[in-house]
Amino acid sequence: MTWQADADAAVLGQLLSTFDHAPVWRQAQAPHNTKTVVGHVRNFGSAETEVVASYGIDGVEIICRAKDFTVPPMKFDRFTIGHLVYTAADVKEQRGFQNQLLVYRIFCKGK
Repeated sequence: MTWQADADAAVLGQLLSTFDHAPVWRQAQAPHNTKTVVGHVRNFGSAETEVVASYGIDGVEIICRAKDFTVPPMKFDRFTIGHLVYTAADVKEQRGFQNQLLVYRIFCKGK
């Protein structure tokens, strides 16, 4: 294992193992897969003006481990965390040092 792979594993371990909110993913398109994935919900800060302008002050970013998905998440997929339901507006890939897909960053609009 190279130092890049070690660094990628450390990022995943640090980011998601400590702050797992266990979002339940529901695919918008058929076959409507549903699965609990490892993920963290992050609220936007007031200093993030571009993000707040795009998704609203009560929008969120859900950061999910990529290997948990059977297919990549897409716009209009839903994520349930507790009693809150979020709908994906944008999905971005985050790659590691070895260009391996590590996480999906799912941006959801607020109300």
